[in-house]
Amino acid sequence: MNRIVDNTKTLRFIKFLLVGVINTSLTFLIYALLRFWGIIPEVCNIIGYVVGVINSFLWNKKWVFKTSETNVFREFACFVFVFAVCYTMQFWAFTTLLYRFQLNDYVAQISCMIIYTSLNYVLNSYFSFRNK
Repeated sequence: MNRIVDNTKTLRFIKFLLVGVINTSLTFLIYALLRFWGIIPEVCNIIGYVVGVINSFLWNKKWVFKTSETNVFREFACFVFVFAVCYTMQFWAFTTLLYRFQLNDYVAQISCMIIYTSLNYVLNSYFSFRNK
């Protein structure tokens, strides 16, 4: 039985990473396109993450965590709260790297996505998408 639980958790984590790669790619693609069109980095960052959070919620609910929660509003509210916490930390790190350390904005964006993704998995697996 423990082996089944371990395999389920491992498979769920692998799926989360796959969704994370797709989501990170989508977020970065939107960021890069908006930057190409001359939009300031902060706005590009926000728009990229908003699109990413919607994409992420749909994939995580239906495919990664496969929750049986019928109250989608509660689940989405928890997901958005987790997003807000993770995004706040990511945005703080992004602007710090960008302005205090004068790091290239693309490098700062990618670096901060790692912070966001790691924290997002932990909080969502214990808070947003828990099966009863």
